[in-house]
Amino acid sequence: SEGKKYNKRFRIKGSTFRRVSIYESFPIIPLCLIQNAVKYSKTPEIEIRIEENVSGINVSVISEGPYLDEKELIDIFKKGFRGKYAGRLHHDGLGIGLYVAQKVAIAHNTRIIAKSTPQHYNRENMPMAVNEFTFSIANEGVR
Repeated sequence: SEGKKYNKRFRIKGSTFRRVSIYESFPIIPLCLIQNAVKYSKTPEIEIRIEENVSGINVSVISEGPYLDEKELIDIFKKGFRGKYAGRLHHDGLGIGLYVAQKVAIAHNTRIIAKSTPQHYNRENMPMAVNEFTFSIANEGVR
C-alpha cells in the first residue's frame, strides 16, 4: 500500500522452486529492503531479483536513489543511522529498518550487502545511483 501511495511499481525478475528452512522472522528482511526502496527511490520502478545459484538463492532489491558513499554503505546498517540525503527524501525515518533487517539476516546465517553505483547525474541537487541490497539464503537454510 505504501508503494501505491508513492506511485511505485515493483518488477519481480527470476524465480526459484527450492525449499529452504527459515525462521518466522525471515519476511522482515525483504519487507524492510522494499520499504527502504519505496522511501528513497527517485524513480517509480523498484526491481526485486531472485536468482538461484549452486549454494542457494540470492535476493536483491534494486532502485535508483541518492548515491551512498563507502562510509554510508557500512554505517547504513547501524542503529539510528540515516544516509546523508535521507531527511530530504523522507522526514519520518528512525534509522532502524536496515538495522533490524541485518540482525534478522545474521540470525539466518547471511548478511545484507549494499552497493551503490553512481549514475553520473544529479537530481534535486543529489548525486543519483542504482542502489542494490542483496542477501543470500543457503540451500541448507538455517540450522
